[in-house]
Amino acid sequence: IPQAITGLFKKEIVTEEPEEEFAKKEEISRLQKEIQALKEEGLPVKEIIKEIEVSRITKIEPIKEIIKEIKILDDESLKKIRTILSQQETKVEKLRLAASLGYVNFPPTLSPSGAVSVTTLGTITAGTWQGTAISTQYGGSGANLSAGAQGGVLYMGGSSIMGISAAGTSGEALISGGTGVPTWTNTPSWSTITLSTSVTSPLLTNAGLLTLQTTATAGADDIVLR
Repeated sequence: IPQAITGLFKKEIVTEEPEEEFAKKEEISRLQKEIQALKEEGLPVKEIIKEIEVSRITKIEPIKEIIKEIKILDDESLKKIRTILSQQETKVEKLRLAASLGYVNFPPTLSPSGAVSVTTLGTITAGTWQGTAISTQYGGSGANLSAGAQGGVLYMGGSSIMGISAAGTSGEALISGGTGVPTWTNTPSWSTITLSTSVTSPLLTNAGLLTLQTTATAGADDIVLR
């Protein structure tokens, strides 16, 4: 049989090479050291950054971010803030808790300026007035009259502020002081008394006694007893 033909049916001989060693002793020792180091130090943390191409984005989700904003105020802005705070300090003072009451009573309607209308509050039936003096145009006296003398008389003074005169002695007469304070006296003095009509008195008709001064001068205004 020609060799060309027998070559087609020739048994294929496969030679197997010996397997390589799994690891050398040096590598095994190195791996053991790395494993021991991982046990002592723990697993290393690796930061993984994923990059996404813009062309592959098909849906945009809303992103919530917390932005820390720092504003710097100049001197002019600080002056305006101080002015506003000083104005509000007076208004806040009106809402201070009263130690004697133990509470703060808010009215039904409180305006920004702190003023309260009596018509809003209704009829005031209790409480003590501790505000400023009520002016005379609103029915007040315009002054604190708590120190006035007992028995004194109320009079209108200057600048529409009322006052109380001193207390007189029993039997005294109150004499006007013009635009000044009226005074009490037990010896009033009049220069002239004019009677336009006749005067009838039971003291004169029933044996009354009329004493005239010795220096009296007769004249057109003589007193005639009948």
